[in-house]
Amino acid sequence: MVTVGNLSFRKRPLGRAADGGRPVSVLLGMLLLVLLVVISSASLAGALEGRWIEVEGTSNFRDMGGWAAGVGTVKNGVLFRSDDLSDISAGGVDDLRKLGIRTIVDLRAGSGDLSRIEGLFDGKVTVVRLPMHVDPLNDKNDYYKRMVVNSRESLIGLLVLLSDKQNLPAVIFDEDGINEVDVAAQFILLTLGVKGPDVVSDYLLSNERGGSLKREWGEIIVRYFEEYGGTDYYTTKILGLSSDQIGRIRENLIIQ
Repeated sequence: MVTVGNLSFRKRPLGRAADGGRPVSVLLGMLLLVLLVVISSASLAGALEGRWIEVEGTSNFRDMGGWAAGVGTVKNGVLFRSDDLSDISAGGVDDLRKLGIRTIVDLRAGSGDLSRIEGLFDGKVTVVRLPMHVDPLNDKNDYYKRMVVNSRESLIGLLVLLSDKQNLPAVIFDEDGINEVDVAAQFILLTLGVKGPDVVSDYLLSNERGGSLKREWGEIIVRYFEEYGGTDYYTTKILGLSSDQIGRIRENLIIQ
């Protein structure tokens, strides 16, 4: 106790809060942690802002960019995913032109007619068919796994396409923007180094546009590639792509 005139003050250890609680350094550390969380959340929200893009004639068209990928971030405005584009309106064509789309990839398992799309763009957009194999199975675990196993040629074609910068920006689509597109999109994001939880979050975004997807379903695809020792092993050892091709894909789709 220190007495100054008629006033008395209790001494406290250096670095302790006035209320005798946690040390000031601990309180400052907690404040810094909260601040970092807020900044991180704001940064993610900013990165994902504008993810949904209005393209006339579609209901599930979005940008695949904005996710953290290793030491960088997946670029915005380079790769998109969509529901059916085969019946796109003239206004939708204008919307895609504004996005600078060079390549449209049809992942539908069925044999739809692509000539209309090609005609709408006057041959100025390359339309590629890389059908994903779909089995009518109720068990989502088997459904997704069989799609991956039986669609390896399409996955190879997709990665080869993305390794060439001249093909970008590109959009992948199926009938409703889920199923075939979901498997392909998760595979691409994992190849880019996006972490599993973010890949699943991207998968679940379709629920904002009327989907009824479950988190556990999205985790099936992530776990499938993890069982092979990671996507790098899967793409090089199972699919046979070179490390140079994977490097070019990441260069084309990731900003440092």
